Amino acid sequence: MKAQSKKIALFTQVNDQLSLANAQFLGHAGFNVAITASTQTDLSTAVEFIGHGAMGILNESENIGGLFTIYQKVACYFGGRINLLLLNANISFQEITDFSEAYFTIQYALPYLDPEAVILLNTGLLTREILSSAFQKRKKQQGLNTALKCELPKPLLSSYFNDIKLGDERS
Repeated sequence: MKAQSKKIALFTQVNDQLSLANAQFLGHAGFNVAITASTQTDLSTAVEFIGHGAMGILNESENIGGLFTIYQKVACYFGGRINLLLLNANISFQEITDFSEAYFTIQYALPYLDPEAVILLNTGLLTREILSSAFQKRKKQQGLNTALKCELPKPLLSSYFNDIKLGDERS
């Protein structure tokens, strides 16, 4: 068990480049990083890529109760509460009819989360097919970046973003 001197980030089902890059960035920024994956090959590859002492947990159980074990392992290993929980749902919204999996994943995490923890749900929102015709027309006419600026709210200002060089497009 390590003494908690750093914040703890847990990424579930790390199997895409964006999650790997974010986990690596946070490890480099000083976070203790833990990840889960469904196969040992994916887990080993991800832990090696992330570096910075990342912890890997094999999540081969379909039982949602297995989440308790994952959260307990992370809390015990790093000796503290989770500050960032990123849930990779890998689904698009048109397929969702029941929010129970995401709900229980968060519900089971609550005893292990820091009171000021951040929970992010990565669901592939932009892949959904239910787009308004106006959005589709604008996307074709103005390009994706301009259309997204019109459709999506401005980003929340957070100290996390102060470490990233974003340029003028934040406003």
